[in-house]
Amino acid sequence: MKCHYVYDKVAGRVLIPGCWGTVESGDMADCHCGVSFPQTYEQFERREYNKIISKKNQEIKQLEHEIKKLNEEIRKLLNIPE
Repeated sequence: MKCHYVYDKVAGRVLIPGCWGTVESGDMADCHCGVSFPQTYEQFERREYNKIISKKNQEIKQLEHEIKKLNEEIRKLLNIPE
């Protein structure tokens, strides 16, 4: 069973089944209860692919920001109006 929260009138938000990865971090991505781990090779590959794509997208955003800063610096040095 995958981790999930249930709401109780007395206790409030309760984590079910309560695996420690999720309890300590509060992040459902850390759940290691049964279905959260890939069951097939394809699911494992998809998860790894998505991690790599996320990292690459972050790198692209950083590089685009750097390009923007460098272009602004070039404009200032060459006295080109925006």
